[in-house]
Amino acid sequence: MNIHEYQAKELFNNYSIPVPKGFIVKSQEDLIKHIERLEENKVYVVKAQIHAYVIDKIIAGFNKKMNVMIISSKTEEINDFILNKLERGTTLYNASGGFSKENKTVISTVVNKKQYIKIKNYISNIDSKAFVTIGFVHNVHGEGF
Repeated sequence: MNIHEYQAKELFNNYSIPVPKGFIVKSQEDLIKHIERLEENKVYVVKAQIHAYVIDKIIAGFNKKMNVMIISSKTEEINDFILNKLERGTTLYNASGGFSKENKTVISTVVNKKQYIKIKNYISNIDSKAFVTIGFVHNVHGEGF
């Protein structure tokens, strides 16, 4: 059975099982206020509750990856920088502009935040007109990851 705490308290209440009154602490000031009300020589239970969603976000945050797509007139230089300086792989796609109809090469790579910052700085120094999109990646599998 999978029930929430409030549901368990309702069940206990329905069967006259005593449930001690608790309180929520959202700040240090709240904690001090509640501690001052506690009686001496009694036993208290302190509970910290963190939902799985928050834990997942924290864990994912430490290993965040980004899919970077780059369209630039300096494709070769940028691709070489990613391959040789960052030692990351790239995939090159042939594309044509929807408006301009010009043939372009799109560079795609998956990197961590530090590597993305290096790519961004490198591109801004050699091609101020480059078009760059970033998408956050939740899972990466394969060689190098």
